[in-house]
Amino acid sequence: MSRAARVPLSSLLMAVALAAPAAASPGQRVLRTPQYRELQKRVARGWNTWNTASVLSHAHLPEGFAITLGLKNSGTGLPYQRDFFAANPTLKRNERIRLGPHADDGSYTELRMAWGANVYVVESATEGDELLLLVTVKERDPLRPAHLYVEAGFLWNRPGVVTRKGDMLRAEGGGRVFEVRQTARDIGDPFGTANTPYLSAALDGVLAIHTPATSRASRTSSTGADGSGGR
Repeated sequence: MSRAARVPLSSLLMAVALAAPAAASPGQRVLRTPQYRELQKRVARGWNTWNTASVLSHAHLPEGFAITLGLKNSGTGLPYQRDFFAANPTLKRNERIRLGPHADDGSYTELRMAWGANVYVVESATEGDELLLLVTVKERDPLRPAHLYVEAGFLWNRPGVVTRKGDMLRAEGGGRVFEVRQTARDIGDPFGTANTPYLSAALDGVLAIHTPATSRASRTSSTGADGSGGR
């Protein structure tokens, strides 16, 4: 009778460790639970300042459509800028922002911003899927007003198409259609460095940007949001 082969103890322990299910480390927490993802899905909807790159950007979820406000000096001076946020003065940014009231659900926001020789109060209000942005000039460069740009686009690589029709921007994505208009006369400034269609206006007095409640995209649309041509 042959003697059984001896197995090294280290090899035996390794085999047991590989066969056993991986156990959570002591104190380890699983944050992205199904309940957490469901809460995200319920909360992350509608208009709000979801875009952390700029406090002057308002996005609609889940489509990722965004209206972003940009500024440019109409003569020599500050170049085009589209990202604004409150920062430490040591960074020496062009904007100085004081954040005001901000409803958790994005139904109302307010901030005061100094940019160059200009001071603006920017407010937003929503009602359902309808968005209203109000820009009020408190102080203005004595030489000439700055130019405001209203950009439209889709964030986070979400699929969508933006076109301009006269004084209106039209966006289609995520099965919805968005239209953007402003109260001021569009000056057609061609020197903005935006990469998407935009509206532009001389920023003097009070200017409003309005997006009516979104509508469902037609199945026969010539350009589908997924690039399939509406098929």
